Amino acid sequence: DSGECVYTVKDCNDSDACTTDFCFEGICKNDPIDCSDNDACTIDSCDPSEGCQYNTVSCDDFNECTIDTCNSELGCQYDTVTCDDNSACTKDYCDPTSGCRYEDIVCDDLNMCTTDTCDPSSGCQYDAITCDDDQLCTTDTCEPLFGCKYTTVECSDEDLCTDDTCDPDSGECVYTVKDCNDSDACTTDFCFEGICKNDPIVCFDNDACTIDSCDPSEGCQYNTVSCDDFNECTIDTCNSELGCQYDAVTCNDESLCTKDFCDPTLGCQYDDIICDDLNMCTNDTCNPMTGCEYPVIDCNDNVTCTIDTCDIFTGCSNINNCTTTSSSSSSSSARSSVIRTSTSSTTQTTQTSFVSSDSTADIVTTFF
Repeated sequence: DSGECVYTVKDCNDSDACTTDFCFEGICKNDPIDCSDNDACTIDSCDPSEGCQYNTVSCDDFNECTIDTCNSELGCQYDTVTCDDNSACTKDYCDPTSGCRYEDIVCDDLNMCTTDTCDPSSGCQYDAITCDDDQLCTTDTCEPLFGCKYTTVECSDEDLCTDDTCDPDSGECVYTVKDCNDSDACTTDFCFEGICKNDPIVCFDNDACTIDSCDPSEGCQYNTVSCDDFNECTIDTCNSELGCQYDAVTCNDESLCTKDFCDPTLGCQYDDIICDDLNMCTNDTCNPMTGCEYPVIDCNDNVTCTIDTCDIFTGCSNINNCTTTSSSSSSSSARSSVIRTSTSSTTQTTQTSFVSSDSTADIVTTFF
């Protein structure tokens, strides 16, 4: 517009906060900047957007037995922790995970004749114990391996059948005759050469109907034998010489109409017998004195116009036999009938004949 020369400085900015931008002899330079703060306790870096960054160093060595600090010239420092609780009764040490530990020390001189304790100022203490059971019948001593020992005073009169003891009130020996009583009424008790004898007594009454035994509290017992065989078909008794006897029960109701038997659980049973000759033409009954009877039934219905019969499978049958016959003439008809009946012990058969006559023909009909 003006014809004047314009001199515009070259733009060498690379938009990076971590460089120094300039132009040298026509060429853009972008030299990295120095972010060092000369502090050993920071981590120096550069962020392209924000420039130099100085982050504090972490000196944690994850060891509870060090005190972690940082020196600006030397960097991280790790000083050892001192664990001391000022007690002579603990073992002081440091565990890297949990820190200072104070474990009680064990005061044990392996001598059962001392009381082992610990004084925080002076440490373990071993005081002698006193062995005294306040018994006049013992000698009191102490052995390092076992501790107090109380030895009973020995009393002996050289009599095997006496119990030799010491009186705790006086410390004097006492010699008591040995008590061989075993509190058992079933033994005879005595002492022989220092050994108690308890010989069993014999309980026997020579009776097969008793159970002979002995009760430790009451002595011989003679309990009656139970001869019950739990069988209702026997009479249970006992013979003093032979023992239990079991006689069979007789089941008889003196009736021919029952079957008599015995059930071990229920006793005598009398089941009715079944009188059935499978014949529908008899009346089946039973007489207690004679047993089954089969009288023939009467099929007669007292009707003139029926044929009365009996079938052994179906029983009585009464068939109507009255008929009417007519002819072309008006003459009267005459009819006659003849009935013959034969009977056996089980079947009744009736034969009936009817004769009809008129002026033209004779008709005869027969039924069986």
